[in-house]
Amino acid sequence: MNDNAERGKRLEGVKAIAAFMGVTDRTVRRWCCGRLVAGVPILKAGGRYFAFEADLRAWVAR
Repeated sequence: MNDNAERGKRLEGVKAIAAFMGVTDRTVRRWCCGRLVAGVPILKAGGRYFAFEADLRAWVAR
């Protein structure tokens, strides 16, 4: 089984991440650009943000 299958669904874009987390788009953008939030598991590739559901759940649980 590949690594992505274990990490759950890949959320594409700020809006998808915000909807999953129950926050606004602006909050997700602050998480991505700010230094106040440590270890946020949101990645950027080609100018677009993405994250995996399992990584976000684990981050919230910490």
